Amino acid sequence: LEFRRVLFRSGKGIMIPLSAMATQDQKPSVWVIRDNKVTLTPVKVGRYGEDTVEIIEGLAKGDRIVTAGVSKLAEGEEVRV
Repeated sequence: LEFRRVLFRSGKGIMIPLSAMATQDQKPSVWVIRDNKVTLTPVKVGRYGEDTVEIIEGLAKGDRIVTAGVSKLAEGEEVRV
């Protein structure tokens, strides 16, 4: 399991690794770490890069997101960071 802190914006969104993307009910989502537990958070995507995606709604600067192993997580699961 890997994570990153959201640090910067590009245009009107936040660029994150494409590997961080998950889905919930066929909608784009990202696992956010809060209080050492993961929460699947719906997001609105913008532009796609070679290995990144722009998130235009749903994340804020400073959020910690899971960037690898996203398919192995369950809502509320405790993680060590």
